[in-house]
Amino acid sequence: MNLEEDSKKLLIPVKLDLASQVSVRECATKLHEDYPEGINILVNNAGVYAIGSPTRMETDDGHELHFGTNHLGHFSLTLMLLDSLRKGAMYSNSDSKIINVSSALYKNGNINFNDIHMKQGYDAEKAYANSKLANILFTKQLYEKLKRDRTGQPGAGRIKVYASHPGIAATDLSRYFSTNIFKKFMVWLATKLILRTPEQGNASTIELVRQKASTLTDGGFYGNGLIKNGPVMDETGSLVPVARDEDLAKKLWSTSEEISGVKLEHDCNVLVSGPTAAMMF
Repeated sequence: MNLEEDSKKLLIPVKLDLASQVSVRECATKLHEDYPEGINILVNNAGVYAIGSPTRMETDDGHELHFGTNHLGHFSLTLMLLDSLRKGAMYSNSDSKIINVSSALYKNGNINFNDIHMKQGYDAEKAYANSKLANILFTKQLYEKLKRDRTGQPGAGRIKVYASHPGIAATDLSRYFSTNIFKKFMVWLATKLILRTPEQGNASTIELVRQKASTLTDGGFYGNGLIKNGPVMDETGSLVPVARDEDLAKKLWSTSEEISGVKLEHDCNVLVSGPTAAMMF
């Protein structure tokens, strides 16, 4: 039996639909129940991209699909698992990590709070860019808040958070990119010539998992540039101004709390209300 096959034995699937806040809450509850000693690493990687339909689509909760899945689903799941991550840090005596997988396409994002669900002038690619910008803004703001963790729980202050980007990788994420034959051909050609393999795209995220937290920049943005096999580096200094906008990050946070019903209190305890009975995580 080789290592890869042995590793597969350790995979335990848990049902989660990030496009449903009810499903997110059920998943968080199950993880708390099944892992009483907590978890150490949370990688927020799932998402949708350019779904191939010119028609705007929504999550179960009525949110624009990209924003609701790529950002809001991860936002709620992460906050509801903070207590589990604290426990993981305590029991393992090592820092827990949250890794939010963004995209270099965040640079095309521009969040309009007057129409955050893009009911006017909808464009799937723009919606994706907005959600990836939201991933970075969420990372930066969560970092700021966790620095002031006053829950008093064992493991408090030992959760680190990072954002990463894979570069442009050849995965099924873009399978609905376009119905245009020419565009499909260009994507196929790019796949053969310049796009990264999934393994190359995963490099920055895997490196964040492997590296000791003491060697990483808490709240940092990591990638491996434009070179397929380039070294993974802290690219925080290359972030464009919109991803550094503190006021924008704060407004996104408060808006996300309001529409998700998941709120991080001043002491970093989490209050969940809304579709299900109020609960504390």
